[in-house]
Amino acid sequence: MSRVSRQLSRLLRHIAGERGLAMAADGWASIEDVCNLLEVDSWRRVRPAGLLWHGTNLTVLDAILRTGLRPGRRTHVHLAPAQNSHVGRRSRVDVLLGSDPQRLGQPVFVAPNGVLLVREVPPDAIVEVLKADAVH
Repeated sequence: MSRVSRQLSRLLRHIAGERGLAMAADGWASIEDVCNLLEVDSWRRVRPAGLLWHGTNLTVLDAILRTGLRPGRRTHVHLAPAQNSHVGRRSRVDVLLGSDPQRLGQPVFVAPNGVLLVREVPPDAIVEVLKADAVH
């Protein structure tokens, strides 16, 4: 049995009230609340105050501005907390996209390495586009 499975069983059977997990009378709880309490993959939910940044290249900029950022083969889009962040930095970045966390309509998580994670970034959440060389 995995460590997470044991943690989940203990939480739901024995310490839900002690940990502040709101459970319905029929035993259901929000998966988001459960994951936050278990710190699955050590991700924590955060409420960022400023814009969230994603570096990309010019060849995909128009498509991103039309459809937003999608995770592709990953489960989440990777974002950074600052323009000059080295977290999740790709080797070739032409532009930085600033996303307003208030317009995401979903939770933002931070991984142990500092990368901010969201399921997707809708096009209307992208509020700023900067040339990457102007940032460094």
